[in-house]
Amino acid sequence: MGGDTPDPVDADFNYDYYLIRKGGLIFAGVLFLVGIAILFSKKLNCGANRKAKPASTEK
Repeated sequence: MGGDTPDPVDADFNYDYYLIRKGGLIFAGVLFLVGIAILFSKKLNCGANRKAKPASTEK
């Protein structure tokens, strides 16, 4: 009496949970690597902000 047939309202919501989990883990990994890169970019100045040292006036 209706227990075996799926409800037509829920027919569009068949999620592939493996694909959603895999995509979420990849997204989280990319965000983690971007965060690490931002942290290290502030510590390593590879010539971007080098300023000439002022000449010393002491003898």
